Amino acid sequence: MAGPRILLAEDDPVTAGMLEHIFSFEGYRTEWIMTAEKVGAAVKDGSYDAVVLDLNLRGMTPEELVSRVGEVFPRPPIIIFSACPMRVLEAAGQALGPAAILQKPAGMEQLLSAVAMALASGAHHGSRG
Repeated sequence: MAGPRILLAEDDPVTAGMLEHIFSFEGYRTEWIMTAEKVGAAVKDGSYDAVVLDLNLRGMTPEELVSRVGEVFPRPPIIIFSACPMRVLEAAGQALGPAAILQKPAGMEQLLSAVAMALASGAHHGSRG
């Protein structure tokens, strides 16, 4: 049986490679994208069980990226994992209602726990009611 699909939106190849390796070891399947332009379409695709989202992706400001992802209804649980200042992370949290917000450098155990909790909730966020 295949594990849950995680969309990894991360611009740093070293970080992405490390995360892909760790997620694979934990039984997750990952797809890595590194530019902001691809995030909205990938989230809209609907084939991911969770999204690990860095807000510092090439091609958009964090605010533009949050706006783009926020347009997708419904969307899988989002774990914001970014080195942005806390004020930016908090604003993104208000806009997206993420399952978790982790400011880099957060520990891998924290990230894995946040992903597991998001997947266990099974909730798709942002549904229009």
